[in-house]
Amino acid sequence: MNKKEIEEILPAAYNRALDNASLEAFGGIYDELTLRNMVDQELIIKQALNFI
Repeated sequence: MNKKEIEEILPAAYNRALDNASLEAFGGIYDELTLRNMVDQELIIKQALNFI
């Protein structure tokens, strides 16, 4: 898998992870929209690319 393919996949993976986190984090008291406003998606994806 090349970098371009990974860059295309990460946003979908991020959204899936955020959805899962809304069910699990803090006993599920935060919905996906609330969590989305609490974190910086662009920064997280950039960090993920740096780790890869």
